Amino acid sequence: MPPAEIADDAEKIRDLVQRYCAEQRNSHLAPFVVHGPVMAGDEVYRLEASQKPGCYVFYGRDGRYHYIGMSLVGVGSRVAAHLNPGTQASPFWHNGKPPYSVDLIEVTEAWEAPSLEAYLYAKMAGTAQLKE
Repeated sequence: MPPAEIADDAEKIRDLVQRYCAEQRNSHLAPFVVHGPVMAGDEVYRLEASQKPGCYVFYGRDGRYHYIGMSLVGVGSRVAAHLNPGTQASPFWHNGKPPYSVDLIEVTEAWEAPSLEAYLYAKMAGTAQLKE
């Protein structure tokens, strides 16, 4: 069993998304929705959120987060690019650590995705196990 601080990465991400919505956005706006974690693969495309703008967070088998990304259109296409072993954009395959699961974070407006991505990355900096 992984140490608690590693297993809690998904919970940390959820807490950070809630904090971002409470502190960085107008309080009258609906909060973002976190879908997952789901197995990294075909299950992602079954989620309606895969067709919407937002962020995604990949986790390893140990539950630790490995990568945060975003898309201004459908996050599903970006996730697919990372899951393809032949894609140069995927750090996972170059390091031999394919992602195990993924969270999709649905934002209200496309322009919010880059801001949320930067916020999550800054708050989680130094904890990722995968380096590009």
